[in-house]
Amino acid sequence: MNRIILRYELLGLLRDTRTIFLSVLLPVILLPVLLFTLNQFGQRATGGLDQTYHFGRVFPSPGLDLVTISSLDPDEFREMLVEDGEEMLEEGHLDLLIQLKKDEESSPGLGRDVKALYPDLAEMVDPEEPARPVVELLYRSDRERSMRAYFKANDQILDFREKRVKKLFEDRGVDLGVKIVSEDVSTAQERAARRYGPALSAFMILMLLGGGSVAALDSLAGERERGTLSTLFVSSIGRETI
Repeated sequence: MNRIILRYELLGLLRDTRTIFLSVLLPVILLPVLLFTLNQFGQRATGGLDQTYHFGRVFPSPGLDLVTISSLDPDEFREMLVEDGEEMLEEGHLDLLIQLKKDEESSPGLGRDVKALYPDLAEMVDPEEPARPVVELLYRSDRERSMRAYFKANDQILDFREKRVKKLFEDRGVDLGVKIVSEDVSTAQERAARRYGPALSAFMILMLLGGGSVAALDSLAGERERGTLSTLFVSSIGRETI
């Protein structure tokens, strides 16, 4: 009798497409997506603990070392000697690549003004074709670590430039008259939601597959067996009583 009931249940399970979809196909489809999402979230959450980013300079870049040494925090950025910086950036050995270019649209007079106003940066201006020097940051947007290095370096270099301009005006007795400040008005709850929100959906689906789907499958099985003797046969009621 038990073999008959087992065979009947297995045949009924194969005929029930909803049960097969919820118990087999759906986990096979969703679990890789969930694991990838949780892995990305884990890398993003723990990546902030490592504050040392590796950057390289494209050679020749005369005078660029002054900018990197004066602006970048040595506790957060470490320079590496590179031969092929773009290849190392692509392979992930570098988080950031910094190179010196010249603004082709600027006039030669602007380059000469930079040399006159900032004597310590005169080396960055090409003596043969004077133009405004441009510091270019190369990064990979497909890597979280490289993006964090870019944002940090960009903020620190802009802060370095702002301090130099401010000092230049102060030396000449010029007051800009406008002060720009910024403040984060979001609450702690909103910041936490932005940080942990993307992982909540993955956790909810994972808990559904691990817990709620079992009750759902039992409900489907109960509906299928309603009106039959299968429920009685698998119960503790004796065969003679049935």
